[in-house]
Amino acid sequence: MCDPPFIHRTFWRLWTAAGLSSLADGVLKVALPLVAVGYTREPALVAGLAFAFSVPWLLSRCPPARSSTGSTAAARCSAPPSCAGRSSPSSRC
Repeated sequence: MCDPPFIHRTFWRLWTAAGLSSLADGVLKVALPLVAVGYTREPALVAGLAFAFSVPWLLSRCPPARSSTGSTAAARCSAPPSCAGRSSPSSRC
């Protein structure tokens, strides 16, 4: 069965926006240290600026801390309730 056309259009708009956002992040990650070199020739300051720009990205991609039971909240919430007791890879969950 075909999806309605607006779903395709919405998906492609989202996909294009995500791609352009990633491209802009990459350009900024390269251009920011190059602009900083115009202001200072100190390698530590330029590297510190690049590191400071990367810290929010790094922290947002870190896995969540494990609970005392050894499982993460995301892992507990990702399986539907009907699959809670199944551990077999062949189950359709």
